[in-house]
Amino acid sequence: MRTGRTILGVMAILLLGGCVTANSTHSNHSWHPVYSHDADGNALEGSKTDLMNAVRQGKPVRIYWRGRTVEHSTDAIFVTILGGEVFTQTPEIRGQAPSLDPPAIEFRENKWQGLFSTNGNRALRWYVQY
Repeated sequence: MRTGRTILGVMAILLLGGCVTANSTHSNHSWHPVYSHDADGNALEGSKTDLMNAVRQGKPVRIYWRGRTVEHSTDAIFVTILGGEVFTQTPEIRGQAPSLDPPAIEFRENKWQGLFSTNGNRALRWYVQY
């Protein structure tokens, strides 16, 4: 009986060690701001060329934007370079209904998906994982 417990204990330690190693490997890759622009597509910070080069290298990309009362960040799941601009789709999500008093968010029945670009439609910050 004692041998069985010892084997289970060793297996648990090995499993935990594997999880810690996997997490520490992933944490070596952090998100870096690469480019930001205003709602008209005018550059504010960073380099659109650096963003395009990261996309060409297959680096993961995220976008951030601010709404009237909320702020959002999401993965760019399908990224396209066209005519010197970068376009991305966001994953499809259930819509949200934010409330300020008290701060809360509830689901809506509709689904939502965004298409964003570096040439405007809203101010964005683009991040790349290195």
